[in-house]
Amino acid sequence: MMKLLPVLLLLSIGGLNTVSALSPPPVQNGTGRVERLMRAGQYDQALNLLLPLYRSGQHTPKIIGNINRCYNELKNYPEWIVFLNDVVLQFPTQYGYRLTLGSAYFLNGEKEKAMAVWRAIYQKPDATLMHYRRVAQTLYAHRLWDEATEVYIAAMQKFPDESTLWMDMGNLYRVQSDYEKATTYYMRYLLARPKQGGYIRSVLLGLARDAEAADRIISVLESEKNANPAVAELLMYLYMRAGRYDDAYQQTLLLEKSTQSVNKGLYLNRFINEAGRSRQWPYVLKAYHDLLQNLSGPRADNPSYMLARAEYRYAQSIRVAQADKAAELIRDALERLRQLMDRNSHKKVAAAMLAGDIYKNFYGDPDEALRFYTLFPLQKIGKRDADRLRLKIARIHIEKNQIEEARRQYNALQSPSLKNIARWHLAELDFYSARFKQARKKYTTLLSAAGLSDTLSNNVLQRLFLLENLPGDSSALAVYAHALFLEKQNKPDKAAAVFSTLATRHGPLSREALNKALELYARLQTPQKGIEVAEQWLRQNADDPQADEIIYTLAGLYRDSKAYEKARNWYEQIMIRFPSGFYADEARKQARMLNKTETRQP
Repeated sequence: MMKLLPVLLLLSIGGLNTVSALSPPPVQNGTGRVERLMRAGQYDQALNLLLPLYRSGQHTPKIIGNINRCYNELKNYPEWIVFLNDVVLQFPTQYGYRLTLGSAYFLNGEKEKAMAVWRAIYQKPDATLMHYRRVAQTLYAHRLWDEATEVYIAAMQKFPDESTLWMDMGNLYRVQSDYEKATTYYMRYLLARPKQGGYIRSVLLGLARDAEAADRIISVLESEKNANPAVAELLMYLYMRAGRYDDAYQQTLLLEKSTQSVNKGLYLNRFINEAGRSRQWPYVLKAYHDLLQNLSGPRADNPSYMLARAEYRYAQSIRVAQADKAAELIRDALERLRQLMDRNSHKKVAAAMLAGDIYKNFYGDPDEALRFYTLFPLQKIGKRDADRLRLKIARIHIEKNQIEEARRQYNALQSPSLKNIARWHLAELDFYSARFKQARKKYTTLLSAAGLSDTLSNNVLQRLFLLENLPGDSSALAVYAHALFLEKQNKPDKAAAVFSTLATRHGPLSREALNKALELYARLQTPQKGIEVAEQWLRQNADDPQADEIIYTLAGLYRDSKAYEKARNWYEQIMIRFPSGFYADEARKQARMLNKTETRQP
């Protein structure tokens, strides 16, 4: 909101006719030079050229606006006030210049004079709604919250049915963090303009950044006990923002009861979407079950599939902490997917794909996954689904070391949007196989086809950097590529071992190999192995000018292993040996935190 203040101030300074100044007039009488001087920040010189133009009778909005800007930038408020008083005499009916005069008085420390000028604008008998709003907005720009509120209240007394004033008041209280009053006015605006429900919802959800703010807004909505569906739905979202999912679900069911049969399920789906984004899987499952109670036949197929997918995601999130519960969820999901496939549902291909994912990622069974991926002939399903399956099938063949079959799948991709992905994977297969000349050619072709803005470009450039800076037949590069292939085959332990061996050979790829090894040991939750290889590398590369990166990682491994004293010692090594390095500040911060941790230990 604070970003709006300079804009509003500029509007007030520019006066009523600021908009016309946006269209540049023909360059005459040196105004082109004036513009150049202002762009260069030489406002005093620009002012020396502008004032004679004004005194000669050139009272155009652009010249007046530029003079206003120069005086404001130079903070020469006394002379600015003199100038504006003359402008007001020249244009007595254009109240925009009076707004700017009030701003000049205020910036000069003469608040009472400023208020007198501003009040005179809206207190005259023929004042319009815009007079009130422009004055209030100018006060707002100067952070005169109470005075702006006074103007808006006066406006609401004169124009009681103008809903725009309620929105303005909501915005005014919002910037002061008075969420209760802001909500009250936003609700008045919403009830007057129901079509603005989506916007008001986004505003209030933006305010509800945490549970405390959400509860403050909720207290207003609950006290009003309004039966308007837009307000009731807003409460549903706010309950979720506050972490009150039981209340949110009860609110959802109330909304469903008041919904016509043709729209049944509308609010349950909205609840599901929001709860799913927050990974509140138990509530997502509950909502899907309730939704399916009122659906049958083909209408139930998509919710059934989505329920199975939610069960899978929930199971993945608890597979370690609640293994039995996860297994039960997976069984339910697979049974649901089998039913979709058996009855030839329009979701059968998606169901087969998801079943394959479950067997591959949950059970670690690539053969059963491949059976589901190939359950339906690819030539008889949609191009997009067929290509998604080809990518999954190719990945299985890579894990099974069936490289040529993987190539065949990538070459068979038909969707134009996936052509570059196919090129990338084909180049990677050459790279993994140490066919570096062929890989370089494919990477270069891909870079030309995709362009530097494509998300694949960084990966391509990294590969080309390796290929250009190491000989094509480099044994170290071949070992590095093989280790990457093992990682691709979902063999992180074997890949880490190869990277570790390469890291301690003191070759051209030792640093890159070490970083990959440490990344994999962290993923495997075996920090001790990472510690061993990192310390060996540091002994071999004691004088490496970039060793601070490795030391920082090593210290983190010790910290994660709860070896706090050793971690602190390594962080201190960074501060001593690399005091101006990239990791020095963070190492100092981590060392302080470890000191506090050790102090708290019994």
